[in-house]
Amino acid sequence: MNHPFVDGNNRTGHAVAETFLILNSMEVNASIDEQERIVLAIASGELGREAFVEWVQQHIATSLIRVSKIVRIAKEEFRMRSRMDELAIGCACGLVRLRFTMSKIQPPQAEDSLT
Repeated sequence: MNHPFVDGNNRTGHAVAETFLILNSMEVNASIDEQERIVLAIASGELGREAFVEWVQQHIATSLIRVSKIVRIAKEEFRMRSRMDELAIGCACGLVRLRFTMSKIQPPQAEDSLT
C-alpha cells in the first residue's frame, strides 16, 4: 500500500475529514475514543466502505456554532441594507427638493454686451 507518511496516516485522514466537515457547517457527533476506533477499523480493513458511510450518516450533526454565526451575519447584513435603504430614500428626497428648488430659480439673463 502507498502511504504518504511513515507514521500518522490515520490521524491525518481523520483531521482532513473533520476539517472538511467543519468547513461545510457539520461536525462529528461522537466521542474521540469512538472516532479513533472507527479510524483504526477502517485502516485494518475491519470496517468496509458501506458500514463507514452508514456510521458517518448517523454521527454527523449541523454545527450550532456555525449556524449561529451565519444567523448573526444575516442579521447584520439586514441592518446594513435597512440603513442603506434609508440613506437612498434620504438622498432621493434631497434630490427631489433640489430639483424643485432649481426649477423655481430663473436662469440669469444673458447681458447684451454689444449694445
